[in-house]
Amino acid sequence: MLTALVRRMAPYLPLLHRALLLAQAYLAIYFATLALAAAATGLEPLRFFHAASPAAYAWTQAAQSLGFMGYLMLQMVDLVAVFSGAASPEEDGNGDATKALGLAQMVVGLAVGLHYYAAVFHRAAAGEAPRANWRVYAVYAACFVVVCACARAERRKKAYLAGGTDGGAEEWKKS
Repeated sequence: MLTALVRRMAPYLPLLHRALLLAQAYLAIYFATLALAAAATGLEPLRFFHAASPAAYAWTQAAQSLGFMGYLMLQMVDLVAVFSGAASPEEDGNGDATKALGLAQMVVGLAVGLHYYAAVFHRAAAGEAPRANWRVYAVYAACFVVVCACARAERRKKAYLAGGTDGGAEEWKKS
């Protein structure tokens, strides 16, 4: 049923890809900012935020967790679209690479989300300070930078392949 729904949403899938790319870029920037702030000041920024206002910190973490759950849901819809064939047009010759990229994005999102839940959000819900440092945030940021770069490279490759199917390719085959 989900596959049928995704096939009906096929015209909107490029918008989904752009939304995911924007979310991945946001997450990379957010975690890089936390890592740089922690490395530069020697203080963990979220721990400082927790000490300044525990209630505001808990609400902020709850909002961020809801946003991340939305990101994971969009990622799941994208993964279903990729594996159902709705996201990869027939002229695209690397469906396996697209499936591997979609799966890698989902695994990275789940792994970072699970670790963030254990290190930050769960502790925020319990009223405790986060248990993370600048290295953890740097790893999160690096994961999302790599995922974002791979997604952009895949989109550019598809546009290049789709744009190169004009008469020039036919002339090359004849000669």
